[in-house]
Amino acid sequence: MSAFSFLRKPLRTSQLGLTAFSALSSMSLWYWFYITSYWLESWLDGTEPPYPFLKAAVTVSLFIGFRLLHTRLRTRAGLKLNRLFYAKFLFQLSEKRWALIRSKPQAAWQDILFRHLPAIEQYILEFEVQKMLIGLMPVFVLVIITPISWLAALILFITLPLIPMFMWLVGVGAAKMHNRHIRVLNHLGQFFADRIAGQSTVRLFNKQQAQLERFELSSIELNKRLADVVRVAFLSSSVLDFFSTVSMALLAVFIGFSLLGEINIGFWQHGPSLGSGLFILLIAPAFFAELKQLGRLYHVKAEAVAGAESWQQVLTAEPVVRENTPTETFTNLQICRASVQGLVSSTDRQLLSIAELKINDGDRILLSGESGSGKTVLLDVLAGLRELSAESIELNGQPVADLTLIRNRILYLGQSPALMAGSVAENIGLGQFNDDDVIDAIEKVGLSEWLSTQPQGIHTRLGDFPPLSGGQKQRFALTRLVLFDLPIVLLDEPLAHISEDEQASVLDLMLNLTEAKTSVWISHKQIAADQFNRHWRVSANGEVTCS
Repeated sequence: MSAFSFLRKPLRTSQLGLTAFSALSSMSLWYWFYITSYWLESWLDGTEPPYPFLKAAVTVSLFIGFRLLHTRLRTRAGLKLNRLFYAKFLFQLSEKRWALIRSKPQAAWQDILFRHLPAIEQYILEFEVQKMLIGLMPVFVLVIITPISWLAALILFITLPLIPMFMWLVGVGAAKMHNRHIRVLNHLGQFFADRIAGQSTVRLFNKQQAQLERFELSSIELNKRLADVVRVAFLSSSVLDFFSTVSMALLAVFIGFSLLGEINIGFWQHGPSLGSGLFILLIAPAFFAELKQLGRLYHVKAEAVAGAESWQQVLTAEPVVRENTPTETFTNLQICRASVQGLVSSTDRQLLSIAELKINDGDRILLSGESGSGKTVLLDVLAGLRELSAESIELNGQPVADLTLIRNRILYLGQSPALMAGSVAENIGLGQFNDDDVIDAIEKVGLSEWLSTQPQGIHTRLGDFPPLSGGQKQRFALTRLVLFDLPIVLLDEPLAHISEDEQASVLDLMLNLTEAKTSVWISHKQIAADQFNRHWRVSANGEVTCS
């Protein structure tokens, strides 16, 4: 769990506070047991109660107060943990943006936010607190019971090591099965999200029934694995309950026969009283209670460890202090002997290897390579969204540490342009241009006819599912290029989701708008070679060659 040390360290005080309040509330309850036991003895004997009612009331009040303080501290610590996590996560998101988003499937992002993060919170604020309580509470119980009956304390002490030993034997298998279950669940989630995203393609090829059958088979397999995990989990719980029950049974038999006078050893006094015997029986379950609670929280550890392993590099990268200010111009860029690693895990393989790369102002570059070779990764590098390990980087003839200085001079046009649920004007101008500028940009990209059909013009809201074709979406994105007039344009398969009827006109528009700019194109569509003055290629093993 070293990946989340940045969460654990600021919460160390909260962990100690939660441990203290849990221990104090338990001891308040134990003292109430002590008072109640001797009250019952005095009632049966017909004597005056040894403890006043006020002392019992104060004890109950202390118990309630400590529990309320524990709940309040747990809530505040959980909010603090979430703030720390999201601060780190949003920092990385602001640094790497869509390069980070694309590095994992949508289902994986849902896992980190809705499964791993709650598990990490429970692990740090409950599981680790419970581990501290396990070291404290059994000792406190023994310290309290030993002055009353050394044999009762010895019975508890002997049975205690057996429980974690057998729990560990069962838990090793349970942990392996749980990890396999998590992998299957992640795979099924990604499979489901992929089929939902590609439902139009499924309908096009009339494969609905085949996909439903695959879902059914996957669901059956998942249920089988879940049943295996639950079966082993119940076995682990049964082991704990068995040994704690045996221990309690031995105690009950010992105290019962001692009260009857059949057993005359085990107590420091001449014999036990009803009050002392009842108190031992009431407090003894607390000897095993914390261990049982840890067993219930064991699955949280597996979820949290899975999150730590998956997101270690993303969440632990330190902020980079940038002494230079972003550049306002671009004349040339040169990168020598560079490599690019993955975003999510420190064990990710090298994605790209660059011997030498040069870009001059006005270059139009075609970037080609097999699918999955790393072309999009290279665009992310040029946009300053991925860390680059290089022998030297020169921007406008000056050495720089990274490429984030030109991030504000780049427009990135991908396969599916980002559209918000706001109005047409908000999507195009992003709140930085007036209505006339927006309308002028719409005319330049050929969307005037479409705009005339909208009931409220540029103030028409697009909604979550804009009624736009692939070509219209790309024209929408190109309006931003017209308005923001950025010198560098990166195009990642801009014609991928455009019908053949629209491709020629959209391509001509893109070529015209990027004519006086520096642009790098990725496209599997046939574009005339004479439109480009440079050609880069990424090989299957990630080597970048430039010509």
